[in-house]
Amino acid sequence: MAHCDRLYFAAPTTVPESLFPAEAGLIMADAYGASVLRDPELHKLAGATRRSLLLAFARLAADRLHLIGDPECGDEFA
Repeated sequence: MAHCDRLYFAAPTTVPESLFPAEAGLIMADAYGASVLRDPELHKLAGATRRSLLLAFARLAADRLHLIGDPECGDEFA
């Protein structure tokens, strides 16, 4: 949970709630819908950490788009 403000787990109703940590949020779902059973604790990320994660995500997305647009560029981004 070091890299998120809130962490949720989602599971079918057949999975016991006790398997999930108490500090995490819990969403239970069935074939007809889902409901939030437990909201997680809020742990605000530091600004520098948030920016670093956002840039890493953006770079990965840009690399994947580049591979789609130019499949002959090789596996340098994989």
